[in-house]
Amino acid sequence: MSNFYLTVPKTYLVEVEDIDLSDEVFAAGTDPRTLKWEIWNDGNQDDAYDIVLSFPSDVSAKVEGKTQFRTPYIAPGSSYNLSVSYNFSSGVDGPRTVNLEATSVESGISSEGEARFDVGTVGYLLVLPPSSSTNAMEIRESGDDYVIILPIRSAHPELEQQIRTEVEYIQWKIYDARVAEVDRDFVLQAGETRNVTIHIDVRDEHLEALAENIEQISITLVIISDLDTTSKTTEISLFKPDPVPEGTDVEEVAWKGANYLAIAAGLAVMGAVLLAAFRIFRDARAPLEEFSSLDDYRMTVEGWDGSKVSEGSLPSADDIANSMYGGSQELFEQPPPPSISSPPEDLTSPSSEALGPPVPESGIPEGWTMEQWQHYGQKWLDSQKE
Repeated sequence: MSNFYLTVPKTYLVEVEDIDLSDEVFAAGTDPRTLKWEIWNDGNQDDAYDIVLSFPSDVSAKVEGKTQFRTPYIAPGSSYNLSVSYNFSSGVDGPRTVNLEATSVESGISSEGEARFDVGTVGYLLVLPPSSSTNAMEIRESGDDYVIILPIRSAHPELEQQIRTEVEYIQWKIYDARVAEVDRDFVLQAGETRNVTIHIDVRDEHLEALAENIEQISITLVIISDLDTTSKTTEISLFKPDPVPEGTDVEEVAWKGANYLAIAAGLAVMGAVLLAAFRIFRDARAPLEEFSSLDDYRMTVEGWDGSKVSEGSLPSADDIANSMYGGSQELFEQPPPPSISSPPEDLTSPSSEALGPPVPESGIPEGWTMEQWQHYGQKWLDSQKE
């Protein structure tokens, strides 16, 4: 007899089943539905699993209200059923998948399963066009007697379909839109057609609250069966009871006009300030003679004394180059031209007083001759008269 000793290692294995629901058709934009998703512990130790769901952006799925979840510990060889709720956004059409990944808490080993769905219409339900009056519905007054009638036909060649209908609309635009009670749940035989009625209730406050004089809203009938799903959208025109006059807005025009006037006044003030500044700048740079009359002032030998001088006085001692006389001393010190050669006359004779300016009481400046005094003095007086 032989004895064999076996060492069995601890194992942590997990398996997630795949679910194929593509044989059913799921409606988009409806309330969530629920499926059971089974998780198996294929290891030889108790283990728990972290659950993560992944799905496209137009699909929603949760485990007991969460997208992440941890199972309780599961005995080896046992399973645990997860309740997963799911739904599809409005407008979804075609195959969609939801993936569930279970990761072992003890070992980190994971397994992933996939649920496959077929969303949209397969052609077993047809919504026929509404009547012409319904197709161009206009609501101008409040009331609860507006109706939309949509014919629905079963296109399945053999099987009957259990039908459920519901309506979608912009709730704050109208008071209510609902399917007639007798048309909410019914059975449609193969090839059968049935009219579904939608009742619309509009109140005064809804029409008065319209942002525009005329607004378009959409009312969609969703039809769901165990074989197919489809929808039909109808446009309705809502009219404001007291339409806002179209055309020129008097208040807006007045407001714009006031703004334009304020801008024009501001520009005018700025222009006036700039013009005054330009004139001040220009006058400040102009020669002193353009705005000053200094003809009746004289310079002393020491400088400007600010006193007025009598007619005929000469700036013979002005040696300041930048004075108002430009340093005229040099002019008076020049010898007279050769044509003036008459001998000096008596300073007090009438003929000497007639030529040139009068001789100062102190006499001719030192170093001067009478010819210089008469010639250049007369010349200077003549230039001052000019």
